[in-house]
Order: sequence, then structure tokens, then C-alpha cells
Amino acid sequence: MIDFKLFPELPLVILDKNQTWNGDSANIIYWEDVGSDINVVYLPLLVDKFGDELKRSYISRVDKLAHKVVNGASTIDTLRDENGFSFWWMSLLSEKSPWKSGEMFSVFRAMLLEELLIGFEGDDVFLVSQDAKLIKWLSKVTEKREKSFTCLSPLGNKTSTRFLWKRRLPKSILSILFVLRQVSRCRKSLFFKPVVKSITEENYSNICTIIDYSVGFEPNKLTEGHLQSKYWGELLDKVVHNSASMNWITWFIPSKEFPSLSALLKARAQYSRQSNNRLLVFEEFFSFKVLCRSIKRYIELRKRAPNFRDIIGCSSDVMVFLEDDWSESFKGIVATDACIRYSILEEALSALPEITSGQGTAIYLYENQAWERALNFIWKQNSSHPIFGFQHVSGKFYDLRPFDGTESERWNAYDESPLPNKVIVTGEGAYKDLVAYDFPKERVYIAESLRSLYLKKIDFNALSERNNTNLRTLLVVTDYLSSATRVQLKLLSEAWHDVGESFDSIIIKPHPSCPVEDILEEYDLAREGKIVVEKRPLDKLWSEADIVYTSNVTGAALESAYMQLPTLICYSSESFNMSPLRGNDSVSFIASALDLTKAITSVNSSSIPNNYICLDLSLDKWRKLLNFG
Repeated sequence: MIDFKLFPELPLVILDKNQTWNGDSANIIYWEDVGSDINVVYLPLLVDKFGDELKRSYISRVDKLAHKVVNGASTIDTLRDENGFSFWWMSLLSEKSPWKSGEMFSVFRAMLLEELLIGFEGDDVFLVSQDAKLIKWLSKVTEKREKSFTCLSPLGNKTSTRFLWKRRLPKSILSILFVLRQVSRCRKSLFFKPVVKSITEENYSNICTIIDYSVGFEPNKLTEGHLQSKYWGELLDKVVHNSASMNWITWFIPSKEFPSLSALLKARAQYSRQSNNRLLVFEEFFSFKVLCRSIKRYIELRKRAPNFRDIIGCSSDVMVFLEDDWSESFKGIVATDACIRYSILEEALSALPEITSGQGTAIYLYENQAWERALNFIWKQNSSHPIFGFQHVSGKFYDLRPFDGTESERWNAYDESPLPNKVIVTGEGAYKDLVAYDFPKERVYIAESLRSLYLKKIDFNALSERNNTNLRTLLVVTDYLSSATRVQLKLLSEAWHDVGESFDSIIIKPHPSCPVEDILEEYDLAREGKIVVEKRPLDKLWSEADIVYTSNVTGAALESAYMQLPTLICYSSESFNMSPLRGNDSVSFIASALDLTKAITSVNSSSIPNNYICLDLSLDKWRKLLNFG
């Protein structure tokens, strides 16, 4: 797979983040840093280069862990409860989320490093790092390969003590603290059964159950008796409201508008007085009975869970990096959260007559998170009507959450996994991403992209005229993650001399969840006169942009390319390339200040195929799927 030449007469040196090698000539491999030196190996860039092979290998390795037989039973069967649901499906390993797993990226890099070590004919391997997992794994691998291994401690580096107390406390204590926090948040629900407003609809097949998160609500509309959400856009007004009664259930997530559960319930009360539809919050069902059931499940899960070392087999296996994920999934906070959410879902869905009568379609926001597996399992126990998952943002190549293994002749994980009847995707791009890795194509349905419909209303002639003028404005769209935003603005700072000369103005559009003022101050950009921090929505800013520079994760890059604006995407070495435009040659990925300088001085328009995003304002595909004429 890797064609990089290593010199056997020179030692192999692996450098962790921000480390340098001051010894004699060597084969240099960077574990985390990226750059443009063609004489060294940057593992994060290699991960992106060989992503297809690595992705397939990782999915297969996780699937084999699920079906590893210990003491006469597979992992997945050992973790089943009395109803047949396996808590393997709610583990970090099964979920395969790069946002939740602390070491998925390490496994990908380790797979590449192991291959490099196999091809290295020299004898000496050096590591400059304080990473205990990396040190231990590399020690075992070099011992297996009969190579000399030396670990050098970095000079002047201090280990971060942030959240050290969490790592030192026993998992059981952290779980108790998590439960107490949940009890405090939902204390008003513990001894009071939620009032389930009846929906006056004799034919329950005309009731649509919507499941999502409270952060999507527009608070002003909610208190006026009109339920709108950024997740569902025009679908509610154009399709659902006109054809069915709504049964809306949401997970509470603290936000500026609703900082507490009581604040959300107060707004809900105002809504309920003015609407015939139903709005419920899952946390309302966290009763004392549900609490006791959750604790019982957690205790049983801890007893049932196999030992990770029995599953993994060999300490030189790259999957050994996931030991903490395993421990969290079956002993820690992740296990506790899984037991609570499963019990809440069980209680909530059994309390709704239109579901228990086996009628009424459901749609939910699809990311294939742990709780969604429980939702699908419990829904299908209670209802004969379909449940659909809506992938509201386009698929990202390294978002492995939708995928399960299919390579074994003995099993097909998609056949046994609790999945929705259909996964609704927003265009051919997302469809191809799923089916390319063996997701069942009969379970994928293309419908209109609700968040991007506004693109159909943009005046492309005005954009074309602007793009033909001299460069004037750089639009910088940052991320909801502080770490990603920091990387993006750091590169902007390092390339500021060229950026400042090329543009008359730099508009920075921050994500609502991540203010940028302190970061701009940190990188000496706060007092640059050309920079304006803009709070207006993106649909008001596209017409002012000549070039767009986005964070790695945001879907704004996709919208920018759709409008054929020159699009630059920041690449972060700390994790995967999560851009929805990975693999698109018309966009530029920025890993260094030099890359940014080159990109703004050699501008090319970006583009995506016309069918990449489905943008039919009639929403006919949604109507057909939901059977709403």
C-alpha cells in the first residue's frame, strides 16, 4: 500500500507532536504533525491518502471484535439483554464515531506505521513521545519484528493535567457522579408521570412522530405555538403540517435559549396551549422507576462484559489503542448513559398510544449514534409502521458510524443491527458514500436537502459577475469545535502577510457555538482592520465573497462549491479529514501557511456534480416517502 522508500542503513525515528530529531540522519516519521517536506513521512496525510483501504480494514476489525467467541459466546451475544438487544451496539467501538473515540485516529495511524515497520529492513527504531499507549504498543511491535527499540522523552514537555482527576477516579465513581447529574437535571420528573397530551386523530397512520434535539428549535416561534426547527426546515410547513398530526419527541441539550430542562418545559407549556400537536421531551420520562431500571441494567452490563484482553488477544494488535473506549463502554460514563437512554426510550415509546397500537410513521435525525440503535430496536418492538433516519448533513468519508462489517461468510452485520427502514440522504454524493462500503442500497433513499434548499434561490448571475472582478473579500467560515477553529485561524495568522495584501476585507463567520474573539486575540488578529466578525447567516454572505476558507468539518464548504466559489478547506492534523468534499479535486486542502498562500494566489473555481445535492423546492421525494400527497 505504501510506496515510501526507507533507508535500511539509517534508523527509523517516530516523532510525536511538535517534536524534533537532533541526531544523525534518519528516516523521519511524524505521528501527528503535517508539513510539506517530501523527504519525511507525515502519518496524518498518509491516512487521508490511503483512506479507502484503512476504512475497510477498520470496519472489518471492529466487526471481528463483535463476533469474537470467548467462553462459548460471541461478544455481541454475551452483551444481549432479556429482550434480545445487545449493548455492543451502544458501545464506542460499535459506534465508530471519530468525535467520541479518543483513539480511532491512532488506530489508523498505527495501521500505517505497522506497515512501514514491516517494510523497514533496518534494525534501530526510536520514538520521541510521552504517549504511554504509543510507547507500549510500539515496544511490542518492534519486539515482534526483532528490532531494537529506544524511547526518548521529549525535552521541556509537560503532560497536561487537565481533567486528570477524571482519568484517576474509578469508572464506578464517575458513573455515580453522572447519574447524580442526571437526577439533578431531571429531578422534577422523578416522581411525576409526564402528561401526554392526546392527539385527536382516529386514524393513527396520519400521525408523524419526529425525533430530534432541542437545540434545533426556534424559541420565539415555539412560545407562539408554532414549532420550527433548523433540522427540518420547510418540510414541516410544506408537507407534515398539511397532511398529519405531529407527535414530536426531543432530547434536551442545554443551549443559550434553553439553558435548563425547566426552561424548555416552560416554553413547551406555552406551545401546548396554542397547538393541537404534541411536544414531549425524553427526559420527562426519567422517573424513579426508570432510574432503578437503568442502575440494574448497568450492574448487569458490567457483569456480562468480557475482558478486553481476551477479545483483543495480542498486545501488538493496533486495536489495543481502543482499550479505554472498551472500558468506558461497559464500565464508565458511556455505559451509564447507554443504560439510561435505553430505559428512557423504552418508557417513552410504550407510553404513546399511536406507537403501541402499531401505527404512525417516525422520522429522526440519523447519525447512527448509540441511542439511535436502541430507538430502532424498541420502535420495531412496538410498531409495525416504518421508522426513517434522516442524514441531515452530507456524509463525511471518515464518519464510520453508518457502517458495519459484511466480509465474513458467516454473518452480515447489517442483517442483525437495529437500523431504520430507510436512511434518507440528501443527494447522489451521500448515496454513493454509503453504498460504496456495502451499506444495503435498498435501505437508502434520496430526498431533498432541507438545510440547503435556500441555494436554489440564490442569484448565480450576481455571483458570476462578482467572481470576475479583482479579489477583494475572503470569507472565513469557522467551526463549532474550538480546536478546529484554532487550527484554522492559526494558519490564517501565519499567512497573514500574503492574505492581508491579497484582500480588501476578511469576513469571519463564526459558528454560534464557538465565539472567535479570544482566538483572534491569541493569534494577534483581533486588531487587524481588515477583519470583520460577522453574525449574519451564510445565505446573506455568499454574495460578498470572492474566496471561501472553511474549517474541515463544516458543510458550508459543500454549499460554497455548489455555488462555484473558490473553496479552501483547512486540514487538521489532530484527526481525520472530515470534509464532505474530501476527494474533490476542485477544492484546495490547507495544511500549512504555505498551502494557504499558494491557494489564494492561484485561484480556481470549485464545483460539484449537479445531482450531488437534491434541491427540489417541491419536496416531492419527501411527500412520496412519507406517503403525504
